[in-house]
Amino acid sequence: MNNGRDEHTASVLPNGKVLVAGGNDHVNSLASAELYDPSTGIWTFTGRPQLAWQRFRSNNHEFPSHAVLVDGSVDGSSQIKQMYIGVVDLQQGSCHGPYGDIVPGYVQRHGVGIEDKCTATIYYAYNGKAIKANDGDCDLAILTNPAGLKLVWLLDKEGHVPNNAVEFRFIDDEGWDVIYVGRTIDSKIIGRVQPSYKHKCLYFPNFEKNMEERTNEYEVLCFTQE
Repeated sequence: MNNGRDEHTASVLPNGKVLVAGGNDHVNSLASAELYDPSTGIWTFTGRPQLAWQRFRSNNHEFPSHAVLVDGSVDGSSQIKQMYIGVVDLQQGSCHGPYGDIVPGYVQRHGVGIEDKCTATIYYAYNGKAIKANDGDCDLAILTNPAGLKLVWLLDKEGHVPNNAVEFRFIDDEGWDVIYVGRTIDSKIIGRVQPSYKHKCLYFPNFEKNMEERTNEYEVLCFTQE
């Protein structure tokens, strides 16, 4: 590997190569991603700087210094505020779900009295429910922006997303899949955009009704280097 890293994400691509992205070098967050070709044993950078997902557990990690703050709300009646974005692996801990399922949500950071030390709670929608989970109960990754890329919310609908939409790629029980970070247009509730033919919508949590809801029109979190 060109850049040694820890707390990164790793995915096996359909062509057999391994994509490693984000993480840290034990000092700073990394914005780079690399591809490993097992046929040659060579690591290569993917190119442009990008956002990175950094794993977080409060028992042994500091909260990522370049964590992304976006505008959003907890529910339709709440005031718009800044919040962090995370994704949770549903296989881990009490956040169990089908093999490989990944969902994004908004993250609340809680201080614990020691500088830079904290816990975190992620709020997300899955399998018809609005769910809250602590970082110690699940495999949580926080969206970071160490390269300082400009972020924008862009309108889209029916499973479509703009170019440069913030994504998370993973393997599930049906093969390769990708989800995008979205939010509702009016209430700004964070959720996931699933473009596959089975979904084509934004799923988001409704904690007033304790349920998962969906909408065909939404905003998508995107990055631009302009």
